[in-house]
Amino acid sequence: MLREIKAIFSSIGYRVALGPEVEDDFFNFQALNIPQGHPARDEWDTFYLQNSDLLLRTHTSPVQIRYMRDHRPPIRIIAPGPVYRHEATDAFHEAQLSQVEGLAVDEDIRLSDLIGTIEYFSRSMFGADRRIRISGDHFPFTEPSIGAAVSCGICAGAGCRSCRGGWLEIMGAGMVHPQVLRNGGIDPDRYSGFAFGMGLDRIAMLRYDIADIRSLRESDVRFLRQFG
Repeated sequence: MLREIKAIFSSIGYRVALGPEVEDDFFNFQALNIPQGHPARDEWDTFYLQNSDLLLRTHTSPVQIRYMRDHRPPIRIIAPGPVYRHEATDAFHEAQLSQVEGLAVDEDIRLSDLIGTIEYFSRSMFGADRRIRISGDHFPFTEPSIGAAVSCGICAGAGCRSCRGGWLEIMGAGMVHPQVLRNGGIDPDRYSGFAFGMGLDRIAMLRYDIADIRSLRESDVRFLRQFG
């Protein structure tokens, strides 16, 4: 799945950027417009290292800040890698998961550019016949923020047990908040950008109709043979 996602975004000029899995509080939260004590932190149940401000990153968003600080626009990157959250394990949640985030920064980047990118990715990954739904959302590091969903491939959007309404959420996204651009060393009066994030595990589950996220890491040969 990751190889395919890399190929899709490489075809439209994106590079792959990587960063440390052990992060500090500034890059994981503060630089992303989530200061200490902010209630938005409750959305991420975080593993902190004892007696330290270091933590296991809860998303790959810190890679975006680090990349902006080291590079000048135009910027187009995807940031894949493992992330860690103190989640109760069930069919849809794991304490460790894989994420792919994206960032584009340039002069005159607009919301329409983001929507076009989402549509290109979604149809490349799930098929040209899939419908795309964009809805409003909220994230501290984007303004405005949106959520993206694709029509269910099993019921063609009619509604079934797999989708419960005809739509399957694939990612959160939005225009990069001006303060986040400043924290990345970029002038928001000259440049704008968009960002998006998706769970690689979730994309695999949607693509192959996998019912339980734990199946991806159990190394059960009976499960793995389906993809051989």
